[in-house]
Amino acid sequence: MPAKGESVRTHVVLLIVYFFQVLVYSYSC
Repeated sequence: MPAKGESVRTHVVLLIVYFFQVLVYSYSC
C-alpha cells in the first residue's frame, strides 16, 4: 500500500490534469 502523502499527491496531480483538460477544451471551443 502506498504512503498516505503519496496517495494524496497522486490524487492532486490527477485533479490538476483533469482541470487542465477541461480548461483547454473550453478554450478551444
